[in-house]
Amino acid sequence: MNEFNYDTYCGIYCGACSIMRACREGHKDRMAANYVEDSELKCHGCKTGTLFVNCAKCKIRDCAVSHKVEHCFECPEYPCRNINEHKSIEKILPHLTLNPKNLQAIKESGCSEWLAQQEQQWKCPDCQTPFSWYTAKCPNCGSDLSNNTFKLSLFKFAIFKFLLRFAR
Repeated sequence: MNEFNYDTYCGIYCGACSIMRACREGHKDRMAANYVEDSELKCHGCKTGTLFVNCAKCKIRDCAVSHKVEHCFECPEYPCRNINEHKSIEKILPHLTLNPKNLQAIKESGCSEWLAQQEQQWKCPDCQTPFSWYTAKCPNCGSDLSNNTFKLSLFKFAIFKFLLRFAR
């Protein structure tokens, strides 16, 4: 499967993912540059067969697939332990704080409308170039995006990356 899918089970918008953007466009933002080797930059989205190594091991993804739901809020166990464990890494990966709000938007407006809104949200307001959660400056026109993105603590991220080695 070569298509990209930006929808997820947990409410993350994959279209703003540093790994997916690097896979699709070849541009590595600060997160992707500090996270993975070029050979690992492959992901077409959580709901595809081409997954980044961490996405392939995601407990939320596995749970949603086993419960046969498209989004976590459809599960009678939501919010579950997997969702709560996911919250524990929000200080390291602050884009995860968007998940509850995004799931609510999907529930209220539908997935198609939410995807269209997210696509617009994660484009440079000046030149319409897509960007990721941690891109501080537009790779196309150089506009400051820091008010629209998250700050990545490289220290916290280095610890997270180190700990992930033991989880693999």
